[in-house]
Parts: sequence; structure tokens; C-alpha cells
Amino acid sequence: MNFFAASKENKYKSMPKILLFICVSFIFSFGATAIEADDTESNFDLLLNYTNYGVADGLSQDTVTAIVEDPEGYVWVGTINGLNRFDGNEFKQFYADDNANSLPSSFIRNLLIDDSGVLQIGTDKGLVQFDEDTESFTRNSISTQIGEQAIWSISKQDGEVFIGLNGKFISYGKNNDQNLIFENIKLKEIKNVIKLDKVFYIRNYEGEIFEQNTTTIKKVLSKSNDIIIIDNNIITATDQGLFIIND
Repeated sequence: MNFFAASKENKYKSMPKILLFICVSFIFSFGATAIEADDTESNFDLLLNYTNYGVADGLSQDTVTAIVEDPEGYVWVGTINGLNRFDGNEFKQFYADDNANSLPSSFIRNLLIDDSGVLQIGTDKGLVQFDEDTESFTRNSISTQIGEQAIWSISKQDGEVFIGLNGKFISYGKNNDQNLIFENIKLKEIKNVIKLDKVFYIRNYEGEIFEQNTTTIKKVLSKSNDIIIIDNNIITATDQGLFIIND
């Protein structure tokens, strides 16, 4: 399949061949090793030194959805059934309950440490922040605005926080100012939001990437596994390799 044949404007530029070769070679060598190994655990032992933590070690659930480290050095682990704080020795678990200051849902979708060092928790039923003084969960004006909507993504970039919802996303700055809501963009389950030169690039759950400015939105790619910004370049990971999206 010729990825570039569909675009006369050459909107997508391939990453340097050496970098692409290294990435693909690593992926294939890793995959081949995994397939050929009879014992998955022994296979990982050959690749790296690691310690496995599971339910038997105090983790609330084995299916991990997100992980971050806070300024105090705690590691926070989100799962499909509970939030966990790890101090290097043991886990402390947090669940949703009837308390108004608990998690709104035990299904943790994503975690973020914002520029103020506050842990933001995206759940299946809204967004909350962790108050380390009371070890409880609070809601700010953005959380109240979101209500019980599922948080499909939460990320930060240059002082802004982007929250991906179902069919819209929210952008806000420090102290919850400059609150912008982008609605009716017909994108379900927004997984990534990044911004370059006042233009938003949005990836949904299906892997489609859309470009949105203040007045228009258009699809620029049909299938992507992830998007990031490196040196003011928007780089997307696809099944055909790594590509740079150009204006």
C-alpha cells in the first residue's frame, strides 16, 4: 500500500528512514521474541529486569489503565476497579462509595499531574482532583461542568489542559481560566488532543485524526494509533510506520 499516493499535496512526510528502520526493527524483533517464547514471563526476564505487582500484592485490579508519579514520589495506578497509590512498599486503594468526597466511579480511565502538581483523575463518571491534605477527592468548576460524562482522555501542553469527552473536548488554562468548549464536532470518544499554532489535532477512539481551527474541522488521517508533538512536528504512529503531519 502506497500511503502517499492518496495525497497530491504530500501532506504526510515519512520520518527519516534510519529512525523508521530502527523503530520497525525493534518492534519486529520484540514481537518475534514474544511469539517464539513458550513462557511469556521467562521471555520478559530476558528483555529487562522487572518486578510484577498484582492483586496479591495489594493492587486493586490487574487491568491497569493509567499510571503517573506525583511530586511527592508516589506512583498512582488507575485500574478498571479502583485507584491505587504506591509508596514503593505497599498500595493504598481508593474506590467509589456513597461519600460525596470519594471517587465518582471506580473505573479509572486516565490520570494526569497538572502544572500545579495536583492529581487529576478521569473516571467513567467524571473528573475529580485529589486533595492530599484530606486524602479525599474534590470537584472544581470544570469537573462540575463535565458532570458524570466519561473522561476519554486528559493531557496537558504548554500550560493548557485538554479533556476529551464523547463528542466534544474542553481546553482550559491555569486557575481554570480561558475555558473553551468545542462541541458538535461529531467525534465520539476523543482519545488525544494536541495543539500546534492555534490548530487542534484530535484523535478519536477509532483512530481517525481531525484538524480543527476556530471555524472548520476536517479529517486528515483515517487510521492512527497515537499522535504526539516533537520539535513542533505532529508525529503519528500508524500500521504503516511513523509519519509527520504537515500543514
